[in-house]
Amino acid sequence: MSGIVGLTRRLSVVSAVSRDPFWALATQVVTSGANFLTTVVMVRVMGLTEFGRFSIAFLLIMVVRNFQLSVVLTPMSTVGPKLSGARQNAYRGFLLANSLVFSLAASSLIALGSCLAATILELNWMWTLFPGLAAANFTSNMAEFYRRHCFNQKDRQSAMLVEVVRYLVQLAVLGVLALGAHHWLSPSTGLYTLALGGAAGCLVGVRRYGVMRWNAPFNRAIWPRHWSLIKWLTPGIVFQTLLGPGCIVFASFFFSEAMVGALRAMQNISNVLQTPINGMQNIAANTAAHKWFKWGAEVLKHYLLKMAMAMVGFSIILTIIVIMYRNFIISITMGLHEDGLGILLALFCIANVAASINFMSTVGLQAMEKGKPITVGSAVGAVLSPFLIVVLVPATGIYSVPLARILAVMVSTAILLWSLRRELSWHQKDAQGPTFMCKGKL
Repeated sequence: MSGIVGLTRRLSVVSAVSRDPFWALATQVVTSGANFLTTVVMVRVMGLTEFGRFSIAFLLIMVVRNFQLSVVLTPMSTVGPKLSGARQNAYRGFLLANSLVFSLAASSLIALGSCLAATILELNWMWTLFPGLAAANFTSNMAEFYRRHCFNQKDRQSAMLVEVVRYLVQLAVLGVLALGAHHWLSPSTGLYTLALGGAAGCLVGVRRYGVMRWNAPFNRAIWPRHWSLIKWLTPGIVFQTLLGPGCIVFASFFFSEAMVGALRAMQNISNVLQTPINGMQNIAANTAAHKWFKWGAEVLKHYLLKMAMAMVGFSIILTIIVIMYRNFIISITMGLHEDGLGILLALFCIANVAASINFMSTVGLQAMEKGKPITVGSAVGAVLSPFLIVVLVPATGIYSVPLARILAVMVSTAILLWSLRRELSWHQKDAQGPTFMCKGKL
């Protein structure tokens, strides 16, 4: 009888774990699909020049999102699973305060920065964007916070609901503008559309957030654990930003707004390949931290290897398909027929394959709360990325952006893999797992 009970418990655990990737992937399909449809509508209605301006603003939001990952989301995913259930209410109060402060500060800074850029660089069109940019940044950050918190609490349906409501509102407003009042559709109204969608997602997230309370002693006790991650992850995020959205922002100094729009459009198509990788970001850090804390290095190693093989294999297959039919895909989605876009798309797809290995290496180091190797690896890649763009621009033109990303990510990944292997080998000798972390458990 006890054997049957034990088997039933194990099966229930396996069933719960197997649902995590499904819901993570399903949520990311909604996100990627909505962003892709938004790009298609804007490119077709506004053209590449106006879409290029919107893309610069949108990429600034993505830059802030990266910092949100290091300041709020990754510490939440790493520290949260190690807290006892009795402390979760206080932790929710701590997290919400962190997220609100970060989102307000980031939105203020991004608005001020866009005004300074408009003045210094004489970009008159930027003046019309900063109110919508600040609003879109705030609601997007908060909606992402609520979504990730739902995943961390294993409330997968609520995480999905936040995304579905958010993007249904966004696409509905965008559709009305595109079909009934396309002359009103501009980079500025596009940003307000993002803000409305984010606000709708926040309304759902607030209702699903759970009971919370403010506990000052607890906050003082938990902050050092967050800070130990933030102080290493934030510099790393600066470098990862230069490897990611920063590449195209940097490219805007060399290319016209229409060419920036083309870069962003091709990157958006290639990001469909990132769906499994982005989906796993919702749960990978939390799952890896749990495995490391409970079972140690050997289990963490097998998890990382399994996930890396699955994501890389899937990305390679889709990359081959996209490369074979690249011109058809570009034509039927964006309605573009310019020469060279197919090669640009293929290069972005190859960059995504390299990024998938980089991602799992980063997750492994985050799970062990080893932020320094992430910072070092990202720093090397970040220095290489703009340098390679400058070097490659005369010979390769617009192709320099994805080429620089491929090379920089490969170098960064090599450093991360070496660091991860060293850390796993060091801890693998201890069959009881990382006991030093248990001592800091609250």
